[in-house]
Amino acid sequence: MRSYTKSIGNYNGQTLVVTGAQDAGARGVLVSSALRAAGVQDVKLDWLVSDRSGDLRIVDVVAEGVSLAITQREEFAAMVEARQGDIDRFIADLRG
Repeated sequence: MRSYTKSIGNYNGQTLVVTGAQDAGARGVLVSSALRAAGVQDVKLDWLVSDRSGDLRIVDVVAEGVSLAITQREEFAAMVEARQGDIDRFIADLRG
């Protein structure tokens, strides 16, 4: 969630309007919403909410069709590749 907060933290003064929700099976519930601000086009946001951990958690945010979880996974894969597969170095760099 901290990663998502950083990614969407620049949004100020907008209104988040929930427009619907649908069961996503074992993945959780997909909540549809729109980020609205005066004078600009709405930004479509979908939130994948899961309770698999026992608590409700946002496990992915899809902004205008782009999944933050997939984007982060791709970034991490590139970081591991740049370190020639050295997972310990990757983890150290994340902490660092």
